[in-house]
Amino acid sequence: YGCLTFTAHLDIPAARIAVLPFVQYLAASATLRALAPDPATTPAAASSAKLPLRLKWPNDLYAGPHKLCGILCEATTCYSPASSTTSASLYLGIGVNVTNPP
Repeated sequence: YGCLTFTAHLDIPAARIAVLPFVQYLAASATLRALAPDPATTPAAASSAKLPLRLKWPNDLYAGPHKLCGILCEATTCYSPASSTTSASLYLGIGVNVTNPP
């Protein structure tokens, strides 16, 4: 059994902190687009797709009844008294099941 996992770390400047609540949803939508075959660009993909992909908000991607992928985000904020600014660190983790049996 196996899976493909990765974590990305991003430093978010103060001017962009307001977008933090939306990052997980954007990551989930982008992952769905990346993993779903596009019948318009790959005609063979439409006929070979056995199970439809769907997003179970906020962080799971399913192929039929099987969990294909999980997405997690965690953010921390930090206030700097010296510069009177707030910044954030964001960790985005994605795990895709690649060889697990149904």
